[in-house]
Amino acid sequence: HGSCPEREAFEACYATGMREMLQSGAVSASGHLSTASRAVRRTEVPVTLSDNRILVPVTLNGSQTATLLLDTGADASLLSPAVARRLGLAPGAGAPSMTVEIVGGQQITIPVVRLHSLRVGELAVEELDVGVYEAAPGQPDVQGLLGGDFLRSFRVTVDRAAKRLILEVP
Repeated sequence: HGSCPEREAFEACYATGMREMLQSGAVSASGHLSTASRAVRRTEVPVTLSDNRILVPVTLNGSQTATLLLDTGADASLLSPAVARRLGLAPGAGAPSMTVEIVGGQQITIPVVRLHSLRVGELAVEELDVGVYEAAPGQPDVQGLLGGDFLRSFRVTVDRAAKRLILEVP
């Protein structure tokens, strides 16, 4: 393989563009697999199947538990305002925000808080920015959404028969 100037030019341009977006705050480099998770590699947790919903038990910031709705179509994970308050992360005025698309294609802007960790079973993503929004009003058993920002770190399998969520580090 010789030199590939087109690829090198693309990579340089891409790196510059990403740096500019990060510096402008248009995107944030949020969330990385915890060091311990790299060693664990796989976890299996019991889930609750209700209608067409998959409810996943999670641990937030190492101590608080919550039940999140698995939403592979959501780019971002969300926590209800009550859970954010319980964690001491209620966003104040001037908090960072993100724009998300909700059911029906409507775009809304919601405040963002940073979790030290979001853990499912033995696997965790650290320093994850999550939206604060009541994603499931009228569903007291759902305290937020587990979205793509967490799930992208793993190969995700739902074993409906065994009522298990299996996460593997690729």
